[in-house]
Amino acid sequence: MTTPDQGAAAARAAYQSLEPLHLVTYFSPLVAERVREAGLSWRAGYFGMRGAPLGPVPAEVVTATFFNWNGAKVAPAWTEALDFGLDRLGELRAGIVGDTLRAALGPMADSPELADAADRLKTVYAAAPVEGRALAAAWLTEPWPQDPVLSLWHGTTIAREWRGDGHIAALVASGLDRVEALVLHEAQHPDASVKSSRMGVKTVRATRGWDDEKWSAAVRSLAGRGLVDEAGERLTATGARVYDDIEARTDAAAASVWVRSDEDPTALLQSLRPYSKAVIDAGILPGTRRKES
Repeated sequence: MTTPDQGAAAARAAYQSLEPLHLVTYFSPLVAERVREAGLSWRAGYFGMRGAPLGPVPAEVVTATFFNWNGAKVAPAWTEALDFGLDRLGELRAGIVGDTLRAALGPMADSPELADAADRLKTVYAAAPVEGRALAAAWLTEPWPQDPVLSLWHGTTIAREWRGDGHIAALVASGLDRVEALVLHEAQHPDASVKSSRMGVKTVRATRGWDDEKWSAAVRSLAGRGLVDEAGERLTATGARVYDDIEARTDAAAASVWVRSDEDPTALLQSLRPYSKAVIDAGILPGTRRKES
């Protein structure tokens, strides 16, 4: 029996272990290549491939569920995705993910161990409660792929969006708007071992679509509340406590899936680590890409 505290620890470990497998959706070199070949902008590819399970909802719904993106950037990209076709985008995504993971995993892609791990992950997350978790609920309506490699990726995606829905709830409960949440995330933590997943302010602002005025306003707001320094580059002690509390609440909210499951989280996650490691070793993700000599 997994206790709530053990479930929270498992949720944190799952996030760290499974994230590389999911992130090929956005960072595989095939994404830019095939989205461009399809005649789509990168934002249309991103919102379409990630948001397709939501169906043809208004752009405001996509903006709400994705949380930290500028709605003015979401709307035209979502319209472009709808015009292209969400089913076609799902097929495009499956091709990118399948080809990328098979290349990274090599012989492991066809191993019975991978198929078993994918089935066990499915057992955990197919039964995940979805109250208040709109994006995860949408993904759970998608047919689970028969291909073990895509099944594994599908499970990591549901795990990621399920946790993400809870994370958004924690951000909202903390009184942060979407730009403030980004500033808080990108600010350096007093503990250098924390927040290794920062994207960098330049990248975040460019991708999420926030201009100088909006970003500066968010920095001033957080600095006025004593959470970051005046430049918005570092968390204060108070800001670090707020950040840590948000992460702890996110993990606590994600604990239930493990508490409800008969699966041993430690054993399952241990069985999945070789596949995440293969993705990291393949140099697909930012920070792991090998420089050409």
